[in-house]
Amino acid sequence: MRLNNLRDLCNYLGADYSEPGSPCRNGFRPDGGWEPDAKPGEHPATPVEATALSVRSLARRIYKDTAAGCPVRWDAEDQTIIVYPYCEGSDGLDYHEGHAVTLPCDSERIGAALEAAETDSHAEWNSTHGCEKCWDGQTVCDEWGNEAGPEDYGMRPVDPECKSCQGGIVI
Repeated sequence: MRLNNLRDLCNYLGADYSEPGSPCRNGFRPDGGWEPDAKPGEHPATPVEATALSVRSLARRIYKDTAAGCPVRWDAEDQTIIVYPYCEGSDGLDYHEGHAVTLPCDSERIGAALEAAETDSHAEWNSTHGCEKCWDGQTVCDEWGNEAGPEDYGMRPVDPECKSCQGGIVI
């Protein structure tokens, strides 16, 4: 499937697309927050507000549909979506450049970006979230040479052969 614009991307991923001029939800502001005294449906969405509403829905859909809850950024000027990997409890992905896809493109490219972000997220989880019994409770080193003992939950790699967590611990 060919995705040519934000509308196509939202429709493909099951997010709500907002048209400019459509009623803006109660007090929505594109820069964030809400206007408490605004009445619902009385303000027609400007193009910027409609884009912000669409991107917000798209980001929520991707967050909910990815196991890691991957965040996204939309660059309206370049018509580019960037999907970032995420790992709860780790700072290891804070400077990840993300997986960018510029529209127009085929839907397979979006799927590949989502899958790559999930793969990176999973790899970060496995390198930082072993249980206290992983590696038979011994102190181990991560890929950067940092030592992690059994008491260092959230800082030690997962042992795929661990008899306690079966190599897949969950917080």
